[in-house]
Amino acid sequence: MKIIIKICILLFVLSCTDKAKEDTKQIKDYSTFKKYKIDSHLNETAIFKKMDKMIEIINVDLKPNDKSKRSTIVILQTNNSLDFSKTYEDSIFSCRTKLINANEIVINIGYKNIETEDGFDIKVVKNDFFIEPYFYLVKEDKKKKKYNTIIKQELTLNKESYQKGDSLYGKSQFLIRQISKENDTIYFRGKGFFRSIVE
Repeated sequence: MKIIIKICILLFVLSCTDKAKEDTKQIKDYSTFKKYKIDSHLNETAIFKKMDKMIEIINVDLKPNDKSKRSTIVILQTNNSLDFSKTYEDSIFSCRTKLINANEIVINIGYKNIETEDGFDIKVVKNDFFIEPYFYLVKEDKKKKKYNTIIKQELTLNKESYQKGDSLYGKSQFLIRQISKENDTIYFRGKGFFRSIVE
C-alpha cells in the first residue's frame, strides 16, 4: 500500500513539474509583452482637437462617411537598416479596435487598398501589450512567417480595460526589426496618436 502511495505522489510531483515547465514556456512565448501606461486625460490632448477638424482616411475596409473624424495622426517609417535618413514614410492610416474577449483587444492602425496593406497591430492583453508592424502585397500569403525583434515600444491608453462601445484613446512609439524566412530585414519606426470606438 505504501508503494502505491509513493508512486502516486511521484506521479503528482512529475505532473506538477511538467506543468511548471509548460507555464515557463508560455511566459517565454510572451516575452515581447510590456506594461502600458494609463492616462485618463489623454483625450484632452490638443492633437485630438486638431483631428476633429480633419476627415477620416477611407480604405477598402471602411465605408465612406463624410461625418467621420480623423482617427489617427501616426507616422510609420520603414527601411532596411537603422539609418532612417533615406526611408519610406507613411501617414495615411485609420484606427479600428476589436474586442477579442474581456481581457484582450487588438488595435489596428492601418491602410489597405486593392494592391497593398501596411500599418501595425497593437495587441493588448490585460495590462500588457506588444506591437506587430506589417507591410505586404494583398496577393501575398499573410500567413508567411516573419520574426520581430522589439527594440523599443511604448504605449499609453486612456483606460485600464475596455468593453464594446467604449471610446479608446492612445499614443505609441516603437522601433522594431522584422526578419522574414528568407532573411530579408525591415526596420519599422512609428510614432503617433489614435482613437476609435471599440467594436
